[in-house]
Amino acid sequence: MLNYHQIRAFHAVAREGTMSRAARMLGVSQPTLSEQIKDLEARYQVRLFSREGRGLVLTSLGYELYGLTTKLSDVTDQIQALLGDRATVDLGGALQVVADGPLHAASLLARFRQRFPQPQVSLGVTNAPAALKQILDGVADVGIVADPKVVPGLHFVPIGEDPLVAVMAVDHPLAALEVVPVSALADTVLLLREPGSTTRAVTLALLDKHQTSPRETIQVATREAIREAAAHGLGVSLIFNSETGQDRRVVKRPLSAPGGITGCTEYVVCQEARRRRPILRAFLELAEEYGHQWRQGISPSADKV
Repeated sequence: MLNYHQIRAFHAVAREGTMSRAARMLGVSQPTLSEQIKDLEARYQVRLFSREGRGLVLTSLGYELYGLTTKLSDVTDQIQALLGDRATVDLGGALQVVADGPLHAASLLARFRQRFPQPQVSLGVTNAPAALKQILDGVADVGIVADPKVVPGLHFVPIGEDPLVAVMAVDHPLAALEVVPVSALADTVLLLREPGSTTRAVTLALLDKHQTSPRETIQVATREAIREAAAHGLGVSLIFNSETGQDRRVVKRPLSAPGGITGCTEYVVCQEARRRRPILRAFLELAEEYGHQWRQGISPSADKV
């Protein structure tokens, strides 16, 4: 007969990647957790993990088992949600969030932590395709991404529209304009994000739509590096308005073009099969509230304590 505590221990270690993080998540000692894993492997005479550096990596059998324990964990959460009162549902455990930008993710997580301090939370930042893959693979629970491709098996909650704006050094010639026509970018050096970036894709689509080619392009890998490059006068960057931040070395200007300027829609994404888990349901409800405030023009900052 299966030992549920051993299965739960395996699932936590497989999910977290280290004994120490899994022990903290479950609220048990590391030796206790290690012993449960050893007993599970010994009982069935199998090897579920191999050690690489300071972390643990699933074997092929371990990876297959993790897929099953993920389903078991989801069903357990659904049973708890069905039988338990919404106000008393245990939101303990962990929530792993992945995003293609830190701003909305950090704001949502801050709000979530203020309302639900029990779960451990983590945040990873990558591009949108990689974020969706992590959600599909079960590596992350929920994602905050811009203009994601519709993927079967995923649940999407739109939270707001984010227009492109032009960012440049304060002494750049275009900084003298109140509004920058897209056609004016033909005479500039344009700073572009790396392939796979939503910002890059939306920027190139805008330029193509209005048949505008910049004089030169420079590829820059991160939004922080883009801001630094713009501040030092290397060129002009088109970024989403919510990501401009506060930096006295640069200015942002709205764009204009016939037919208006498009941007992106931010979404919160999770697996369809897992969205009724108490912890995900709470996060999705909060995301809908956040999106409503954004669309109403209210700054969706974290709740005031």
